[in-house]
Amino acid sequence: MKYSVVGLILIVLSGFLHTLERVAARVGSYIAVIGQQGGYDTTPTYPSITDNIFVLAFLVGGIILLLISLLQKKSTNSTL
Repeated sequence: MKYSVVGLILIVLSGFLHTLERVAARVGSYIAVIGQQGGYDTTPTYPSITDNIFVLAFLVGGIILLLISLLQKKSTNSTL
């Protein structure tokens, strides 16, 4: 596969994992509220992008691969 395709897949995968974490935080806050009456804070604490090492690694790896792909295309175009 080309670097640009793998880089794009890694960036999409990191976004998907981060979204799943946010959904899990939301569902977890609703589960804690079931059966509670009044006064309970239902605001979920969302994870940041640096909380999960895989999200950060996939994002950085994807950006690096996209930059490598861009540099290869520039060097190929300059020799033509």
